[in-house]
Amino acid sequence: MVFRSVGSRLALALLVIVTGVLAIVYVIVVPSFRHSLQNEELRSLSSSLQKVALPAFPAEFDLRAQYVNELAPAADARVAVLDALSDTVLEPVADSNLDQRSSDLEEDPIALLALRRGAEARGIVHRGGDEYAEVASPAPNEPRSVVLLASPLRAQLQT
Repeated sequence: MVFRSVGSRLALALLVIVTGVLAIVYVIVVPSFRHSLQNEELRSLSSSLQKVALPAFPAEFDLRAQYVNELAPAADARVAVLDALSDTVLEPVADSNLDQRSSDLEEDPIALLALRRGAEARGIVHRGGDEYAEVASPAPNEPRSVVLLASPLRAQLQT
């Protein structure tokens, strides 16, 4: 038998204890850390929305594409302007993300919640297998339009 000596039994017991402690730490700390990172990203997006995006919102429809493209690097987020077609469907009218189709935002739950509330809404959404922090608010003087800021959480959660 391999574990006949007291030393080998103590080593095995120590291994079991260390593994158990690491498992407990992982179960307790990782979800808390993840939640903290998500909240920090949401706070940052909310600040960008209130301090930069909404005050700079153009009244002219033709300037909205330029607006989202200039705002995206400053906010470090995807920026979109969406118009409500109904209570459950949005039409993207300007989107800083040229790599993807804007149709992925047509039923965005955070943007729809902001329109229903008539105030800022924020949360975590899953789209295309990825997780995003999103903040949205009705556009100034445009009750059927919403400004949406979205940031992928992949980079923050991999650290």
